[in-house]
Amino acid sequence: MQAKPRILIVGRANMNLILFMDDIPSAGKYSVEKNYEYIPGGSGINTALMLSRLGIDTILSAKIAKDTHGQILVNFCRENDIDTRFIAADTKQRTGLETVFVTERDTNRSVIYPGANEKLNASNVEYALTSLPDALLLNLSSPAPALSNAAIIAYSKKIPVFVNATKCGKISFPLEELIETELFITDEEGVFNFTEYKELKTNTYIPICLALTKKTKAKHIVILQKNDAVLLYTSPYHYIFSPPCEAEIIDPSTASDAFAAALIWEYYLRRDISKACTFASIIQTMTVAGKGGASSIPQISDIPEFISRKNINYQFLPDINSASRL
Repeated sequence: MQAKPRILIVGRANMNLILFMDDIPSAGKYSVEKNYEYIPGGSGINTALMLSRLGIDTILSAKIAKDTHGQILVNFCRENDIDTRFIAADTKQRTGLETVFVTERDTNRSVIYPGANEKLNASNVEYALTSLPDALLLNLSSPAPALSNAAIIAYSKKIPVFVNATKCGKISFPLEELIETELFITDEEGVFNFTEYKELKTNTYIPICLALTKKTKAKHIVILQKNDAVLLYTSPYHYIFSPPCEAEIIDPSTASDAFAAALIWEYYLRRDISKACTFASIIQTMTVAGKGGASSIPQISDIPEFISRKNINYQFLPDINSASRL
């Protein structure tokens, strides 16, 4: 039996405050609502949790504060088999917080306070790489110097690098410093942020993918579109994958992280990028039906039932020991 693959994840650790509301009040008004929840989240926790539930040994490099939320996040990771040795604590900041407004009548909105996440540094990730991972996942929501240093070290050690550039906002990250990546995963907002293009449509697919490939030197470019279709570019061809079924959308805020982690899992284990895109779309569709944060991440036992119930043409093979791997 092969040892489980070990993937080091660099990303944010947030406490999510989910507010369930009938409607968002206008300026100067207020509303009385019935429910809210605190749920662990952030790109680092979300992707690590998805990979852990798929049977990967996951190691998280993130930064929290020495406060109640920080301790809750660490305990949550331990309870879900995520290695927490490289989650550092900052004494001058508060743990990151994301407030998500979930309504039935409007598109959900969120406000992020990065807090201690912004203090993750090059030394933190250099120390985390002493864990000898088989692969590295960089969530571009983390500080650029930390990510760049991790990419350089991974390249020198011939560790494959995967990049999740979804839900990053208007970050300023020098993609050229990634050196070489297996997969570069982004969304439409990322496309507009990292290229000169402001529309993702049929006649801009190839120019956009060429621009991203030139910057990232990625073997594959994967773009999650607003309509949930997936654009895959593997030079010199591009492909479009439609959503596997209609989604029941409650809170989509975690879906892109789950999508990225599922894509990496299937591709890393079996090196079939087309099948990986299909599986990632399935997980994305499952995740948008959740309440947000880590609570939206599917359990491995739920996946075959969902595939069967929705009559999706995909064979889910959860046995990682039978896989070829990168």
